[in-house]
Amino acid sequence: MLFSLRHPERLWYTSREKMPTSGTSYWVLTGDQENWRRGISDRIWGVVPGLQSAWEALQRGDFLFFYAKAPASRIFGTGIVRDKFRQDRPLWIDEIEAGKVLYPHRFTFEIVSFIDEDRWTSEGVHPEAVIPVRAGMNRIANAENIEALLAQTARLLAVQPSPTEEETKTSSLHDQVKEKLREIGRLQEYLSETECKINGERLDVAWRRVAASVPQKVFEVQVSGNLYAAIGKLKKAHVLWNSQPFLVLQRAERPKADDLLAGSFVEIKDSVIVRDIEAVDELYSRVKRADDSRRQFGL
Repeated sequence: MLFSLRHPERLWYTSREKMPTSGTSYWVLTGDQENWRRGISDRIWGVVPGLQSAWEALQRGDFLFFYAKAPASRIFGTGIVRDKFRQDRPLWIDEIEAGKVLYPHRFTFEIVSFIDEDRWTSEGVHPEAVIPVRAGMNRIANAENIEALLAQTARLLAVQPSPTEEETKTSSLHDQVKEKLREIGRLQEYLSETECKINGERLDVAWRRVAASVPQKVFEVQVSGNLYAAIGKLKKAHVLWNSQPFLVLQRAERPKADDLLAGSFVEIKDSVIVRDIEAVDELYSRVKRADDSRRQFGL
């Protein structure tokens, strides 16, 4: 069953930010992996003069699908248009090598969902619907194709509809906390993702500033299960990437975590920040309120 375009915010928005209106347009941005590294890091895209008419039609609040060309040939993220402008400064690698601006018609965007580059080929979305991907900026005109792509990317990029009251009651506490941490990171301008790969395992949440970099902050959410394994993954991220590790758990699990950090994992005892789930809830509320205030101010 496909989701209705009348309520696209139920697919993509987990904070009370400005929602797309009925006039929202949907675009596929196409580029190679090298140019996407800069685009994602700087939250900016640009197109050639031949696409000026498409760029002029682009509006603040339009919805974007990020498509990486071969060898990935997948959609790896989504975003929302912020501001557009012309610029005469080379930014992307091919512009710098050419010594001139190739993509003068530019715009900034806010990242809604994102998976890191190592996962583009294996976990990115290969569109089932026929959508345009040849140009650097492609408008999707067919409503059925938009619905299909929204449903497909929502499923594979792990960005779920805003839960109803009944869904919230039955959903996993573990998943709720992971999603809050992902959203907190996104609102703090991090590239925030869940299920970050590390040596055959997956960290619950990871935040990075630059697409091609390792995560700066990593999180394991421990509601039940193997606490030893969770701390082990944090240690691995700290040793391999020098990431700041966070362990989020239920208050009753704190003594057990303290024992492990004083014993088996004593070498990272002073590096791991341990927080209760309630602290995540409080931070999430504060960050959302701050973001709402910023948007109401017009920033």
